[in-house]
Amino acid sequence: MSSYVPNTLSVYHNLLILEASFRKTYLQLQVRRQKYMAFYVSLLVWNFYFGYRVFYRISKYSLIDLTYKLCLLCGIVTLLLFYFSGLYRTTIVYPSRYVQQVNKAMRFFNIRLVITPVPWFQVRKPLDCGVHLILSSKRFDILVIEGWEAFRSSYFASIHRKNNSIQSNESSESPSSKQN
Repeated sequence: MSSYVPNTLSVYHNLLILEASFRKTYLQLQVRRQKYMAFYVSLLVWNFYFGYRVFYRISKYSLIDLTYKLCLLCGIVTLLLFYFSGLYRTTIVYPSRYVQQVNKAMRFFNIRLVITPVPWFQVRKPLDCGVHLILSSKRFDILVIEGWEAFRSSYFASIHRKNNSIQSNESSESPSSKQN
């Protein structure tokens, strides 16, 4: 069953806007997740270190031992507040489930959000990173799907050409021409 989609260029443009919105949200959530994951790991290291110092490597000086116990108590309280305030769920769990939740919501439209795989040693370009939309063949005709992929790739190619020309113009200008 193929359905006719009127004015496909406007649909492609709207899909591109939707994809950009999903990409921006995905990247923001990943940055937030990395930041809070570093905090969470440092908090765990803090608790393990002071737990070791309190329970296994007891100091013979009572003031130092009291300081270790106080640091362990502060770390445990901070960890409990991190969990029970909901920060763990909103900053670490939710960003990792973002794509699943978007796909569940977009299932009705037969559109999927897919994470763009990039090798770890390759630097991502700002336009290529994150996620992209895939149209399902259940609802869309194969020509519409191919048209979307062609539109998307030509759009990104034009953006890359534009960015490269701007960078080459900036690098080709001499310092004396900038002063004039």
